[in-house]
Amino acid sequence: MNETREEKIERLWKKTKPKTFAKIEEMISENIDDVPRLDDNNQLIKKNEYGNRYSEYGWEEDHIVPLSKGGLDTDENTRPLNCKDNLAKSNKTLTEFELADILAKNK
Repeated sequence: MNETREEKIERLWKKTKPKTFAKIEEMISENIDDVPRLDDNNQLIKKNEYGNRYSEYGWEEDHIVPLSKGGLDTDENTRPLNCKDNLAKSNKTLTEFELADILAKNK
């Protein structure tokens, strides 16, 4: 995709889920970008923490099927994911990552 960093952040941010109380926070917050939302793994992320691996709210663009495994750089194949989970997922597909997580929990 040929987009700016800001366009990428906006596109991915639209895929996040608001927390139950996020609407109230948005109404009273002076900076809506500070209102945490949930990624696909239900981890809290903040819009203004994109790319910040040192923040508990940091997040990155995840390719559901990694580019290294033939995945495409398309909107359908990307999602916001907190940095910790994205680093753990590495170049696994979403199915491989979920399976590895289930196996690890059952040990």
